[in-house]
Amino acid sequence: MSIELIIDPEFKALIPPLTEHEFKNLEDSLITDGCIDPLVVWNGTIIDGHNRYEICSSRAIDFKLHEMNFNSRDEAILWILRNQLSRRNLNDFQRIELVRKCEKVVKAQAKERQGTRNDIEEHSGQMTGMLKEGKESRDELGAMAEVSGKTYDRAVKVIDNAPEAVVDAVRKKNLSINSAYGVTKMSHEQQAEIVKRIAKGEKPKTVIADVRQRDKAQDIEDSQEAESTQDNVVQDSSENYSEKHKVISLNLSSEINRKALMKLHIEKRADDDCALFIWSQYHMLSDIFKSNLIEDWGFKYHTIAFVITESDKTNDLCILATRGKPVLTDTHLPKIINTQGKDFDELIKEVIGDIPVSSHNKKLSVWG
Repeated sequence: MSIELIIDPEFKALIPPLTEHEFKNLEDSLITDGCIDPLVVWNGTIIDGHNRYEICSSRAIDFKLHEMNFNSRDEAILWILRNQLSRRNLNDFQRIELVRKCEKVVKAQAKERQGTRNDIEEHSGQMTGMLKEGKESRDELGAMAEVSGKTYDRAVKVIDNAPEAVVDAVRKKNLSINSAYGVTKMSHEQQAEIVKRIAKGEKPKTVIADVRQRDKAQDIEDSQEAESTQDNVVQDSSENYSEKHKVISLNLSSEINRKALMKLHIEKRADDDCALFIWSQYHMLSDIFKSNLIEDWGFKYHTIAFVITESDKTNDLCILATRGKPVLTDTHLPKIINTQGKDFDELIKEVIGDIPVSSHNKKLSVWG
């Protein structure tokens, strides 16, 4: 059958290319046995069978067509991805790479199911819905790749941020997703060293372990310095805690160090009526609540006060906890800030009014 079919570049790009060896095996099979499986098409456009079509056209091998009906390109894209995932012997990372290519389509469908939220800034319940939507779409993408949402999220960060040599090592199963994710948190100098050593033929897993071990002492030193800094925060403010504060703002680092944070003695700094604003990254929420810091400081969780977003990704948020009955001049929470770089203290003043800052550093602000 000699039929001129349409090749859509976007559809073709969704399908992982065959290796030279795989392509040769397919060609030999088609020459020997003919094209047994029909090519899948939609309105004359190839949906599945690009390699078979190329070989059959060049070798004058007859083929059959199977016509599919889709309501949109998005439906066609999802069908292509699901079809590939069901038939290829891929590892976790390769499946994730495939699913990543239809991420926008999956998220668009999730948003459509959730409904439009044009007034999200005005209702706190809708804020919860927005965060849930982001997690659901991540979990749905992970489920398509047969991994957890967390694994999918880490793999995406590897694809976006890790050196290509590291990405290729994961793709070839020479490195785990978690190990590669750890590389994304390393310095540019460390990453450059890893790439250079892999290029020389060293095993990626061995190289990364060596770099980590060598710099472990420095990491410990940095951690001790950070803890010492937090101790100094306490001393800088007031060792006897005679001054009580109506507003406290705490900016956490990327991990919870409960022992160091308890040394801040927030419970001794706070007025009987106090608002506590805790800034953190979204992924730290569960750790904050599991640590029981809020309760041990004598506060109760109130709501999410602020969410700072950038490029449709939730980067930072602020938890509001209360003790007694603090004065809030604006209770329309949460507030969504669409760009980073905002001054945290200025944002808080929008909620509690113009209370002067009595002492301040990069981790802790005590007000009023």
